[in-house]
Amino acid sequence: MTEMAKLSQRLWKIPGQRAKRKAWGFTVQVDGKQKRIYKAEWTRDDAQKALAVLLLHVEQLPKTRSTLTLTDAGERYLAAKTRKRSLAEDRRILEHLKSAFGRVRSAKRLGYCIGVAGSTSSKRLPRPGALSSSIRPPRADASSRAIASPRPVPP
Repeated sequence: MTEMAKLSQRLWKIPGQRAKRKAWGFTVQVDGKQKRIYKAEWTRDDAQKALAVLLLHVEQLPKTRSTLTLTDAGERYLAAKTRKRSLAEDRRILEHLKSAFGRVRSAKRLGYCIGVAGSTSSKRLPRPGALSSSIRPPRADASSRAIASPRPVPP
């Protein structure tokens, strides 16, 4: 699915040269990914034709569905982490997730069920004592050293 397409001319200058370079091209969003294609030999019409061909090609592509299930995703994870020390704990958590979300058929739908479509952040209080600091009185030997060689040196 295309969300946005924009035809434009890009201008740039090579360092050390006076002449400006020009290139026609387009920027398009296809399935959430941005594509930028500019060519110096294109005219405005060439860029427009190339954009039309790209958009027709995108619309003709068949829509594929993700058939990755939670079980398959878990098996892939466990296979990739075979040398991990806490693999037994990961297996236990995976079994718990399978029992809780067993009715969900695809891993993509699982994200919608538990509300993790994007990243989340939460505000947390600082740990106790992190905002306070204590000031100690100077030691006797430190003050005598400071008097012996003051910095900055007085004029």
